[in-house]
Amino acid sequence: MQRPEWLRDKKVNLLLQGSLEPAPDLPHVPQALDFVRGPLERKALELYFTQKTMARPIITPPRLPAERIQLLRKALADLGSDRAFLADAEKSRIEVKVLDGAAVDKVVALISSCSPEVRAIVTRKRQALSSQRPQRRADTSFSRLPGREPVLHPRLNAVLTAFG
Repeated sequence: MQRPEWLRDKKVNLLLQGSLEPAPDLPHVPQALDFVRGPLERKALELYFTQKTMARPIITPPRLPAERIQLLRKALADLGSDRAFLADAEKSRIEVKVLDGAAVDKVVALISSCSPEVRAIVTRKRQALSSQRPQRRADTSFSRLPGREPVLHPRLNAVLTAFG
């Protein structure tokens, strides 16, 4: 959460959580999934919320040996608890939440098992929302320079380079 003091000081009231899992620090805020009308709508909303669960996934090539996947998962988990990395993220007001491999596998299975009907619902809703939404601000997790690729945090870059 970027401004936890707003909740603490009661400057805002949260009406609804839009995620697959409830936030542990918001037990009194209902989830959008609690209000769906049927199983098709639930699947569509779950699919839509996967983008919040895995905002920046790291994808490996097919048939990568299991031991390399385990090493990469461990390196990323270690990065997620690295004090210097987390301090940099906090200073930049970026929330870091590293998912374990089982959670990522669950989200991938949810995405890949969606029916065409569910995909169509999500596509229609996403298009309707994007036509009403103002332009989003720039992504603050990467530093962007004109004409250059995004620059990853040095520690994340080191982890990914090691598994290149």
